[in-house]
Amino acid sequence: MLFLAGWGSYNLGRRYFSPAGAFVTGLAYLFAPYLIFNATQRGAFPELLGLALLPWALAAADIALVRRTPRSLVTAVFAFSLVMLSHNIIPNLGFVILLGLALSRSERLNPGAIWQALWPALTVIGLTLLVTSF
Repeated sequence: MLFLAGWGSYNLGRRYFSPAGAFVTGLAYLFAPYLIFNATQRGAFPELLGLALLPWALAAADIALVRRTPRSLVTAVFAFSLVMLSHNIIPNLGFVILLGLALSRSERLNPGAIWQALWPALTVIGLTLLVTSF
């Protein structure tokens, strides 16, 4: 499970940094004290699974923010749905980070540009909540 978390963080970091920077990102997430504590002491498997899947969901959502295709949106919704079904608190953190990623993709600070940057993220959040509200 920890390998999945580190690899996912490397995958997300690769979208923003060089391979060496992404490697450091993966190692930093892999050896984060809370992640290790969940795995070794608490035995909180659902939370560990949610934290391991979160970088993968954020990477899929980042692809959806850039490409804005239906396929990329469905992939991001599926990834966030897995996080949502694994733990109930971790997706809330992920949704806030996703909104921050979307705002960082905005080119200008006028309302139209902000809305253009936010609509894929809000679509992913809304569809994820609809898919997992059974």
